[in-house]
Amino acid sequence: MPSYSQRILMIAPTPFFADRGCHVRILGEAKGLIDLGHEIMLCTYFLGRDVDGIPTERTPPIFWYKKLSPGPSWHKFYIDLLLLWKVLNTCRTFKPDIIHAHLHEGIVIGKIASRLFAVPLVADLQGSLTDELLAHRFVPNVKWIVRLMRGIEKRINQMPCHLIVSSTQTAQNCIEVFGISANRVSAIIDGVDLDIFAPQEKDFALQVSLGIHRGEG
Repeated sequence: MPSYSQRILMIAPTPFFADRGCHVRILGEAKGLIDLGHEIMLCTYFLGRDVDGIPTERTPPIFWYKKLSPGPSWHKFYIDLLLLWKVLNTCRTFKPDIIHAHLHEGIVIGKIASRLFAVPLVADLQGSLTDELLAHRFVPNVKWIVRLMRGIEKRINQMPCHLIVSSTQTAQNCIEVFGISANRVSAIIDGVDLDIFAPQEKDFALQVSLGIHRGEG
């Protein structure tokens, strides 16, 4: 293990792992850090499936909550309180060198842990909190509410020491809209895990079953 190895506590306020983009990015970053020789502990919701090689701590189960799909939910308010408790307890035993939070809820949880345990906080964003809430019609598109949400989002985005974002557009928004210094924002674009998605020989039987003729594929 290299001399720069760090103990990194990752916070994923989502039912990790489920087969969707946000989780694929979280998994890819966790695997990448482990491959670099770092020690990872992931704190997440009780839902989702465990992934081999990713040490995971989960919140206590809430039997009536089954949501695996993306998008906001009122239930997440109290589940995130359980996740905060799990993160604080894990910090006591795991003793991280860095807290790596995903999503805006994770940043708030991570900031509390960061303050209590004097551990630097970095965070990963995949878009705008306000835009997501509006897209899912979780809040009405009313001017004063949108302005309030932008203010809350700005405050959250400024909490970490450093932000990792998934697009150059998000990086630009963080700098220009939320007033974050450019040296505190890094854009790491999503990629493809070639160990999973590798080129294969053409499967002509599959092409026929899908109605694709040989000359078309």
